[in-house]
Amino acid sequence: FNHDWAVRKSDESGNVLWNWTLGGAGGGWDEAHALAPYRDGGVLVAGKVQQGGPGSPYSWQVMRLSPSGEVRWTRTGPGGPGDDSRAFAAAVDGCGRALVAGSAGIFSRTGSGRGSILYSEYGQDGELECTWTGTGSAFPSAAVLGAGTDRHGAVFLVGSGFTGPGGGYIDAFITHMDRPSCPDFPLGGAP
Repeated sequence: FNHDWAVRKSDESGNVLWNWTLGGAGGGWDEAHALAPYRDGGVLVAGKVQQGGPGSPYSWQVMRLSPSGEVRWTRTGPGGPGDDSRAFAAAVDGCGRALVAGSAGIFSRTGSGRGSILYSEYGQDGELECTWTGTGSAFPSAAVLGAGTDRHGAVFLVGSGFTGPGGGYIDAFITHMDRPSCPDFPLGGAP
């Protein structure tokens, strides 16, 4: 039952430069679902950690690793203890902000459970800058499974949601969110 996160960095020839692992506080079923690169060679890693044994809820976890594999910052949440949240998607914008998306509440890629979209942005130092939780009329229950940005700072989210009578069908969605350009750096000029 003890699954852990694992990140491995290799050079161009496939030689392993470093390995890094993370086990959640409860020794449960921890999974890294997404990874996004920073310009300096570090990475953003996002996923879920289980705070207790079998049957306990998951917490959304986000970490920034340096180019050498050291932890620069770690954030658990948003959400409180007992909230079942999972990060499935990650991206880094042109000014070094971490964009993470997934689900709040139980949501399974196979269609079981119910959840809502959860999206958060973290500054370069890992401070939570904003969080949005929501659903739409078309998707009473949904989760974001992929995220990306364009060169102008807009965010694209893709995922799936339950639709139809009683939420019996699963449909895909894509969402485009306009955001302001980087306030502190020229576009594309941050680490």
